[in-house]
Amino acid sequence: MVGGDNTDSPAMCRRLGSGHVRDVVGDDGTVTELMVTSTRRTLTPAARPSGSRDPA
Repeated sequence: MVGGDNTDSPAMCRRLGSGHVRDVVGDDGTVTELMVTSTRRTLTPAARPSGSRDPA
């Protein structure tokens, strides 16, 4: 969770592979960004060895 007014932390999270899921608005109106990083290793089709598939 990253404060919505914080511009540096979401950028750092994206560089580390996190993705923005949604904004959470608090009772006081403050916005917090929900960022998630996958623990599953995936490869793009171009990076996969031929004939292989992503692990399930």
